[in-house]
Amino acid sequence: MGELISNSLDSFNNKFKDFDWFSDITIESGKVIIYVYRMSGEILSMLPDKLVGKQVLIHYTRDIKLNSHDEDLNVSLVMKLDELEKICGSSILQDIFYEIHDGANCVTNFSIKYPYVSCSMELLYNKYGFDMIYDELDG
Repeated sequence: MGELISNSLDSFNNKFKDFDWFSDITIESGKVIIYVYRMSGEILSMLPDKLVGKQVLIHYTRDIKLNSHDEDLNVSLVMKLDELEKICGSSILQDIFYEIHDGANCVTNFSIKYPYVSCSMELLYNKYGFDMIYDELDG
């Protein structure tokens, strides 16, 4: 049984190791833990609920993955957020960010008044994920 689990984890690791969001996979307390650098709906849809008969949990990794490409992405994100902030202001930009994050459960509706900002923010959200944008908006 141990060899089957080990082979399954190795197979999973080989399948996802080249994705920029994947960090590691391990078994802890009888559960499979997949460590990721970032999460999105697309990423979560790629991951199984169970692996080798064990529940799969997704956690952010504590490892830091930063290279020049990541720094370039961060600069691009900051520049785009600055551009959007000039259109609608900081407070409304944050509200639109939460509208996109909360979906049908959102409490504001500035996206109707600022469709360009909303569309741009949705693209950024899909590309960078919640945490990176939140850190930039809140910082």
